[in-house]
Formats: sequence, C-alpha cells, structure tokens
Amino acid sequence: MKNIKKLYNLNYLDVTNKTHKVGNYDLPYVYCRSSVLPDYFALYSEVKDYHKTSRTCVCFFQDDIKFDGLFGLWNAIYYGDDELLDYYRQRFKNVQFMIAPDYSLVEDIENFENYYRLAKARIVSVWLTVELGIVCFPLLSFSKKEDFPLMISGMDDVATICVSLKGIMKSESRRKLTKEAIDYAVDNLPGLKNILVYSVSAIPDNEQDFFNYAESKGLSIIYPENSLRIRNRLKRENHHG
Repeated sequence: MKNIKKLYNLNYLDVTNKTHKVGNYDLPYVYCRSSVLPDYFALYSEVKDYHKTSRTCVCFFQDDIKFDGLFGLWNAIYYGDDELLDYYRQRFKNVQFMIAPDYSLVEDIENFENYYRLAKARIVSVWLTVELGIVCFPLLSFSKKEDFPLMISGMDDVATICVSLKGIMKSESRRKLTKEAIDYAVDNLPGLKNILVYSVSAIPDNEQDFFNYAESKGLSIIYPENSLRIRNRLKRENHHG
C-alpha cells in the first residue's frame, strides 16, 4: 500500500486516514474544542514572533505564494517529502496554536479549485494536530454565499472559529458577504462559543457591525494582537498626536 501511495501521489491518505470524512466532498472532520485561546497572532513569515507570548497563534493571512509555493507544507504532505516535512516539524516546534491555512478562495475561478483549497486547509490542519499536537482553529473560508454550507461542513462540534477582516473593508459587497458568513456560522454551529478575529485596523469599532448578531447570541469576540495592527495603531496615534 505504501508503494501505491507513492506511485499515485496519494500520500495525503496518511493524514486523512487518521480522521473521518463528512459531507458530499469527504472533507476531514474538524476537532477543536480548546478552552485556552490565543492572545497574539504571528504571521507565517514572522518566525521570530512564533513565541512572542505564551499563547501566540501562528496564522497564514498573507499572499499564498509566501506559504504555498513548491516547498510549502501542502506539497510536503502531498508528495510525502520526508525531508521537507521534517523542516516544518522544526519550524513549528513548540507552537501551541495555529489557524487553518488561508488558501485563498477566489470568486471568479472554478468551483473545483476553491473546493480543493478548502480540502487542503483541512488536511494540513489535521497534520499539524496529529503530528505536532498543535491546536488548529478552523477558519471561515468562502468566495460566495453558496459556499456557506461547505464552509462549515464537519465543524459541528467546534467551540472557536477564526475570521479574517484583512482587506475587505473597502469593498461593500465583501463586507456584506463576510457578515452573512459569520451570521450563518453562528446559526449553524451549535457548539460555537468564540470568534477569533484577525484585523489590522487601528479602529476596531468600525468592525463592530460584523459581530452584533454573534454577540446577541452570547458569543465572545476576541481580537488577539498582531504586528500590523500595532503598527497601524501607532501610526494613527502619531498622526493625531
């Protein structure tokens, strides 16, 4: 069987066989019920900040090419590249929290590509959890409203999800879709208690409308710090100072 997996590039089965699959697309189920939550987001490229606090969470809110190139973690898993997998074991050594990789979903490309990227994020998350013992919080990923059911497929028992607001504030249609996605998750994830928010805004009050419904349902909205948010806040304070 091992040789067949190598010959057919089915090495990812080593990961998916350690969980069960759900829905029409056999997405890996999500296990994430940590009662301890992060207080700082370090971007994938900010290796020096992976342990900035005792509860730092590594995230992938950057251009895909920075973490999903030829030598990215997904290709390491997909091609069973043991040397490259060892590199990632060392890179993420002693990391306690991560957010599922943000393989960008794009509105104007084929559905199969977006669904493939969702599957990649799930499989990488399982690998991080099984291989390294990392708590990997699921990310709300979508390109259109029709994606919402698939977006939360297999998340039935999660207590905490993550939402990125980076890069959407200037687009009214994207703001509307993001709010609808959050509200949909609140209504359809019965165990949901917390929403982690990645935001680089110096004025978080501008983002309150995204979470009014979630807060009305008793959910906690948590904004861990991150380097870009701190930088933008300092720039604003200096400008107004």
